[in-house]
Parts: sequence; C-alpha cells; structure tokens
Amino acid sequence: MIIIYNLILISYFLRVFELFPIGSYGFTFIDLSIILFLLLFIKRTIWNGDNIYILKRAFLISLISLFFSAIISGFNPLISHSSADLIQFIKSFSHFAFFIAFALVVSIYPIGIETLKKSLKLWLILSILINIFGAYQIYARAFDMPLAWVEITNSSFNTRGTIDNEGITQLSLKFKNFYRATSIFSEPSALAAFNLIILSFTLIPKFIFNKTLFKSNLILNLILFSSLIALFLTFSLTAVAGVGIILSVMLLLENKTNLKSYIKYSIFGILIIVIADRIIYSYAEISVLELFFKRLYSIFAFGTRGVTYIEGESFGTRLESAMMSFDIWKYNIFFGTGMGLTFANGYFLSFSDYSFLHALVELGIFGALAFTSLLILITIQIYKIRKKLNLKRLNSNTKLEYSTEEILLSSSFYMMLILIFLNHFTTNNLIGAELWVPLSIPIILILNYYIKENKGITKINLSNISMKNKIESKLYSLQKN
Repeated sequence: MIIIYNLILISYFLRVFELFPIGSYGFTFIDLSIILFLLLFIKRTIWNGDNIYILKRAFLISLISLFFSAIISGFNPLISHSSADLIQFIKSFSHFAFFIAFALVVSIYPIGIETLKKSLKLWLILSILINIFGAYQIYARAFDMPLAWVEITNSSFNTRGTIDNEGITQLSLKFKNFYRATSIFSEPSALAAFNLIILSFTLIPKFIFNKTLFKSNLILNLILFSSLIALFLTFSLTAVAGVGIILSVMLLLENKTNLKSYIKYSIFGILIIVIADRIIYSYAEISVLELFFKRLYSIFAFGTRGVTYIEGESFGTRLESAMMSFDIWKYNIFFGTGMGLTFANGYFLSFSDYSFLHALVELGIFGALAFTSLLILITIQIYKIRKKLNLKRLNSNTKLEYSTEEILLSSSFYMMLILIFLNHFTTNNLIGAELWVPLSIPIILILNYYIKENKGITKINLSNISMKNKIESKLYSLQKN
C-alpha cells in the first residue's frame, strides 16, 4: 500500500501532464495512481479477505450527502432533453465520483501511521526540488534560458483560460523582468497553495513540539527555506492570507511558552523574504515586496480617487465571477444546474472560481452545505482527537514522548484550515486532486485513531474466508478427489 500511496503523492505534482486524452479530458498520472489504489483495495478485501472499518463519524454523512447531491443534480439535465448537457453531466459526475470513491476507501481501509509518515516525508523532500525549480524559472524567464516554461500537455486545461497562440501554457504575469513563480504547476496560486500545506507539516511540528518528521534539522530548514521563498515568489494573495491564518491560529491556540520560537521563526521568515527581494531586484530591477504593498493597497483602497488595481489584478474579476455564480444559482436553488453544467443557463461562465460556489451552482444548496460541513467536521474531529491525546499526556504518571500521530494530527489541523480557506475564498478544486489528495491525510489519521481505541467503529469482513483461500481450498479438494 505504501508504494501506491507514494505514487499518488508523487503524481500530485504531475497534473499538468496527461498520459492520453479521453475526449476533452486529459487522463493523468494521478488518475492512474488512484485507479491502482482502488484496485488494490478490492484485491485486499475480496481476494485476501482484509477487514474494512465503518466509522460512526458525522463527516462521513457529509461525504455521502455530497455524493447523493451530485446524483440528484442530474435531474436538471435529464429533464432538459439536451443530449449535450446530459453527456457533460455524466462526464463530470464520473470524475467527481472517482474522487469520492478514493475518499471513502481511505475512510474504511486503514493506511498505517508509519506508512503515512514515510509518504509525507517523501512529499516534503520533493517540495525542495519543486521550489528550487520554481526559483530557477524566474531567472530563466528573465534571460530566456532552458526550462523557463513547462509545456502543459493536459487537455483539460483547454477550458481553464491557459491557451495562447502557441498552445497551453503556464499562467505567469510579468512585471518588468520578474515573472510570478509557477514551478511545475499551472499557475502561481497552485504553487502557493501547495506550499501552505508544506508549511503546515514543517513549521507546526517544530513550533508546537520542537520535533519534526525528520531527524536532521538541516532537511527541515531546507524545506522551510525553499517553501517560504516559493510563497514569496508566487506574488500571491493566497500565500499572504494562508501564512496569516497559520501564524494567527498558532498564536491564539498554542502554548504561549512557545512565543520565543514564534518570534524566532517570524524573524527568520522576514529575513529570508527581504534577502530574496534584494536578489530579485539586483537583476529584475523591481521589488516584489513593493509590488505586494501596491497590490494590497490597490484592493483595500479601490474606489478612492486616483487608486486603480495593479496590473493583472484578479480580485475584481473573481468578485464578478462570484456574483455571476450567485445569479446562476438562483435559477436552481435546491438541486443545482447539474454537475459540470455551470454554463447551462446561458451565462458566460464555464465554472465558478471557488469550490463552495461550484457546489452551490451545480449541486444546489444541499450540496454546498454538505461540502462545507465535510471540511469543517473533519477539522473539528482532528482537533478533538488532538485534545484527547494531549489530555492523556497531561494525566499520565510518566513523561510520554510526542508520537508521530500527534505531530501529524496537529499539522493536519492547520492544513484543514488552509483547505477550508482555499476552497471557499481562492480556488476551485471540487473535482480535483488538489483537494482530495490532501484531504485523505486527516481521514487516514481519524480512522487509525478509532481503530486503535477500538470504539466508534464497526469492523466488517466481506467474506468469512478470503476468495484466495476459497479457490485454494477448492483446488485442493479437486486434487484430492
């Protein structure tokens, strides 16, 4: 299982490359990895006779409700008598059901804590290479060097506004000689979102427990350093808001005795950003810090005489898209337009810019509530388990070492806050690995906790004897006769 789960995390980086097209959809490495994961699950449970575990947790009701909301949303294209709408619904629903199936499997079939730890360590180490490449690209684009741009071969990006005269390209605005960082992602915000997750699994363990997933502080510092640089170079409001959320919640919730570490890492981060800014200025003749201040000011002071949005600012466009989404939703309040059919009412909008609005428009009010409650309930569940483990430590007569489980739970709590923010205010990942792959991490942790505690869970074996043993017994009987 560790090999397949590692493959899923690695292929998370390869979403812009397709293996082959299926119509207008690009079948990618992540699709293949999840299919292998689901097939392995079937093999383990049916052939080997492994147990599955049914959690009695509210977030699973939200997950199932989200799935049924997607089914019910098909009512609209079904009665429209439009074969094109119905085909689009079936395509989008199939893709969505694929990710729901992945989430359901990780919620019933345990992946061990150590397996998860090893997979995440690989992910964190790979982030160094991802971010170094992102920094190199900025320099390469300024001086027209090799690999300055990554060619997107995924056909699905044809509908996402990434087409120019030469085909599908990475999105990156230019300010003099400075281009926003993208690395191997399609746009800067995607790189920023990824690094906010990386920050959750590096900064949080170090700050709360003074312990990390790595034995070497050098590796941790390299990950932190490259992640902060990449966040800065994306020139993304997503990065600013995400870092602000992490630091604010740390300050509010965590032990105040860690204030010294908080200040130390804050100063460390500021120094890195200032140094990076000076390096960029030395060859691009532009200050990214100054651009950030101008961008924020142009948003908050918009409407003031003489104040206009900075070049390429997407805030106004996204706000307009959000208002249009609400207008579309008003036509189908309860059941939505149908999965994949945001454009069905004649609006010039292929899909909403935010996952919540995507769910609201296409799945209706019940689907949107199911989606939001899914993320919130997983976050609450992680927080409750974390508190229970902490209370157990405080009541112990012996001094207990911080476990890998506690470190991952704390990191996942902050990651969930980031996922809630991203999917409600900055990005649309409702039908995408960007949401469902990270979401598998806290679900795995919740399942492992309740299996270990042996409560709030029902163990089921799909057959008293595995299919493998039945066939072997039958063959043995035939040989004996």
